[in-house]
Amino acid sequence: MRVAKITGGGVDWNYMKNYLVSNRAASFFAIILSVFFVVATVQAATTISTNISTGGTLTVTGESYLTGNVGIGTTSPANSLHVVGYVRADRDANQYQFYDAAGTALASFEANVSGTTGGALRFKPKNTSGSFSTRMMINHAGNVGIGSTDPDSLLTIPASSATAATSSDQIRLRSARAAIVSGNLIGGIDFMSNDTNLTAPGQVSAGIQALAEATHTASVLDTGLAFFTLSGDGDVPANLAEQLRISAAGNVGIGTTTPATRLHVSNGASATTTVSIGELGLDTSKACVNMNQADGSPGSFYLAGGAVVVSTSYCQ
Repeated sequence: MRVAKITGGGVDWNYMKNYLVSNRAASFFAIILSVFFVVATVQAATTISTNISTGGTLTVTGESYLTGNVGIGTTSPANSLHVVGYVRADRDANQYQFYDAAGTALASFEANVSGTTGGALRFKPKNTSGSFSTRMMINHAGNVGIGSTDPDSLLTIPASSATAATSSDQIRLRSARAAIVSGNLIGGIDFMSNDTNLTAPGQVSAGIQALAEATHTASVLDTGLAFFTLSGDGDVPANLAEQLRISAAGNVGIGTTTPATRLHVSNGASATTTVSIGELGLDTSKACVNMNQADGSPGSFYLAGGAVVVSTSYCQ
């Protein structure tokens, strides 16, 4: 039984219509199979104004225009293309491009060879000159390069600018707060332990924070760096304590959050502050402090035989 006929111009739909009208007793099952055969083998220019559903192989050659959602592995596609399962693309360098509504290419990402046998992903936004260049790459080892196409560590960000203070080749942590007052966190880095003995793996064990030291205005942005370490149980937040502060003025404080001089060491208001210089207990380790005298000439002092020795030269 032949329900449809394919001609050089496509499917002869009038033939199918006449056959169905004159053969009303035809098997419904046979009709469905024949229609499927027609749809699955369409190669000429043909317009089908109905839903297409197939449980076998659908082969289409040439350009195709589909209005509506296309589902692969699903009978209820929710998007223009809805795939349930894996998508495979075979090519030496598979590139996927993204366009705006006007049909202008804006960005692309591609998969290509990395190393001898591995693969890599390259992310390429279009630059102002209209060309696509790799801005980020993930190589076969899992290393991520930002501005680098050969990352040799988990994260590689090469710096090409010679201006350190204003270089864009840096990592920037920016506060989301609209109003910054003294003590507010500007940004930070946490170091976490993932030991299996922890009650909750992934606990912070050390950290670095940028803290505002004044209310920020257009002309005042005083910010210091605080270094935290953990002593004891990580489940107790107080055990993660600030140990060292570099103030906005450049003063370094150990044991104090408000260093008043270039180096300010404190063990608290009610405790004895001890500072050690050199390797204690070793007769081969000696300590000496260099300084300038009031007139700018060299000076130093050190201990010898239980006495303080003052010298008019620097220690060597």
